[in-house]
Amino acid sequence: MFTLTINDSPQRFSSPITVAEVVRQHTGSAETAGIAVAVDATVVPAAEWAEHTLSADHTIDILTAAQGG
Repeated sequence: MFTLTINDSPQRFSSPITVAEVVRQHTGSAETAGIAVAVDATVVPAAEWAEHTLSADHTIDILTAAQGG
């Protein structure tokens, strides 16, 4: 078991997980449009999400675009 902090919320995982899988769990979709991800304050391009495996104690920020004005 290891812990990742996702949007300031600690979450435990029992096996390796990629950025793409974390985004899918968090947003409920595999869609990448309008979503930005940073791992330990470094932006990860969407093209790299499927290959970027996360490990213990990483901090992940998932940002989604929203309409407003």
